[in-house]
Amino acid sequence: MCEAPFPAGICIKVSWRQRSLAEHRNLVRTSAPQGTIPPDLTGLAELRDELRKVSPRMPVAGDTNGYAFPAKRHPGGYDDGDMSIFGGLLCLSGEAEGCELVRRAQSRNGQFWRSPARADSKTDDQFSGDQFKGLAAYWAGTGDSDSLEKYLDSVSAKWTPYPSKATNIVKMYNGCTDDPGGKCNIIDEEWRWLNIFAAKLGVDAHVPTDAKDYAAKFGDPVGMLPWKAIINKLGYRSHLVGVEIYISKKLGIADPRLDAAAEILAGRQPDNPFFLYLARGKDARVADLVRKKCVIDPAKQKWTQWSWERTESDHAWMDSMGWDCIFMINNLLN
Repeated sequence: MCEAPFPAGICIKVSWRQRSLAEHRNLVRTSAPQGTIPPDLTGLAELRDELRKVSPRMPVAGDTNGYAFPAKRHPGGYDDGDMSIFGGLLCLSGEAEGCELVRRAQSRNGQFWRSPARADSKTDDQFSGDQFKGLAAYWAGTGDSDSLEKYLDSVSAKWTPYPSKATNIVKMYNGCTDDPGGKCNIIDEEWRWLNIFAAKLGVDAHVPTDAKDYAAKFGDPVGMLPWKAIINKLGYRSHLVGVEIYISKKLGIADPRLDAAAEILAGRQPDNPFFLYLARGKDARVADLVRKKCVIDPAKQKWTQWSWERTESDHAWMDSMGWDCIFMINNLLN
């Protein structure tokens, strides 16, 4: 049998030259830094206040109230392409501006977009599975059942028949009005969250019948997280694994596979405070890393990076967008 999110079939064994993949996974897991002592929180609230003053906000063109939302900078303007995921993470950490960002990124028809500035825009890059994780964080942080209901109705109305050996034709649901590349297709991880929140918020009647038993249809995505934690390339792909763990733990979901995946991420990148927080919680080493990397230097800072989705060799914290640091400080203080 394969430990993978599909029915039993062809298994491919992957291994390193000196040890099996499972042995390597366990070795990396045990190399994660151990917990130390509770953190010293002195000065973190003040640092967060300063970051809130200087971190970039992108104005929405035509908004009569002058609304502006958290965003990255880029030469000559702003970068809002990934702000639904970052806004959702900020929201779940307790940052109200992140919640408002995601709320405003939903159109009247229920569809979500990459940022409030892109809602109802004419683009073929409207959303993605990465951005969906921001929705899950938003629903975890707000319990906004109305937005979830509207989104489910929108998704349920847009599907494409796909061939399947088991059923001849299955429905592939999609969350965007225009998606030629299939970036908005709803897959196993998304259905896990949609079913969790639909049940939690009382809108499970809006989940398509054939997507309610997502584990039978796709397999259990949680079982793959430890493997993704070890296999996914360091950078944004490993960060996405961390986001899955973060939301699950914030919801109080206890599962040893989540703990294993968190420790693997911390073992692979021990100086990433987000990964270490997932493994050790509010720990002094986490707070020390935040203080070390969250230094405000307007003269040098480009405000272009969510640092925790980059490798250590990128030194992305030197160009932190500020909001990534606010996110980590919230997790230590809240």
